[in-house]
Amino acid sequence: MQTKMAIKFYKYQAVGNDFVVIDNRKYNLSKYDQNKWCLLSNRKMGIGADGVLLLETEPEGNNNNNNIDFKMVYLNSDGKEAEMCGNGARSITHFAHFILALKKELKYTFKTANGIYNSYISEDASEGIIKVEMTNITEQPEIEKLLNSNNDFKSYLKNDFTNAFFLNTGVPHLCLKVKSKKNLDELDLKKIAPFFRYHNIFSPNGTNVNFFTEPNDDGKIFVRTYERGVEDETLSCGTGAVAVALSCKKLFSKWRDHSELRMLSQGGELIVSFNNTSKEKIGNVFLGGAVEKVFEGTYYF
Repeated sequence: MQTKMAIKFYKYQAVGNDFVVIDNRKYNLSKYDQNKWCLLSNRKMGIGADGVLLLETEPEGNNNNNNIDFKMVYLNSDGKEAEMCGNGARSITHFAHFILALKKELKYTFKTANGIYNSYISEDASEGIIKVEMTNITEQPEIEKLLNSNNDFKSYLKNDFTNAFFLNTGVPHLCLKVKSKKNLDELDLKKIAPFFRYHNIFSPNGTNVNFFTEPNDDGKIFVRTYERGVEDETLSCGTGAVAVALSCKKLFSKWRDHSELRMLSQGGELIVSFNNTSKEKIGNVFLGGAVEKVFEGTYYF
């Protein structure tokens, strides 16, 4: 019988998006052990989480490692690696600062499979607010054009949704505007979202799917997200919140020059802020919100 390794883990939640966080510098666990990560994430057979965050260091001799504080490896609950996770990035920053005390400064620079990011910690530690600067955002108008010409999508847009947008905010996101908050509340995401998530327009890897309302007078947007890799609705999604905020800026001229939009999901509120509101380029986009360490323990991997 194979002996299992005892590993120390920390359970985090960021506006309802929950993660198991591990300092993998101690264990050198392989990210490719998909079945084990899937079991660990299972809410009946393991710890239970939307995903796993592994804090690692870059191999010595990497010339791009000079200013990087840590490397973030993100594994969805299906055990597969994803390029980026906004709420995960905020959670692992809290872990690096408050649990590992990697540095005294309130700014961290870290690497993901999608690139290099900066994150920032509120000076008031009691607030638990962590922001991450969302770099590597790309619009994909060629896919939006395909959406608007596809008969399947056009029938959905006519009957249930009014607009469709597609962006990559670290991972791909389809954003669909619903007609009202009532329509949003009544959506059966597990029934309707897989049609979009697996559609051949987004092959081979599929897409995350967000449903959102028009901003209210306070700039608050109600949003629900079906996450690829979780294959279910999550209580919040950071990269999805950013994609929805950018979609709203494109769709509603009233909000185009505003420096902040607030995303309301089942898990709470995420704030997407902009230091650059230029119409010519997407830049200086920040995702902020609360982060909390829920508990810690030992798991036999």
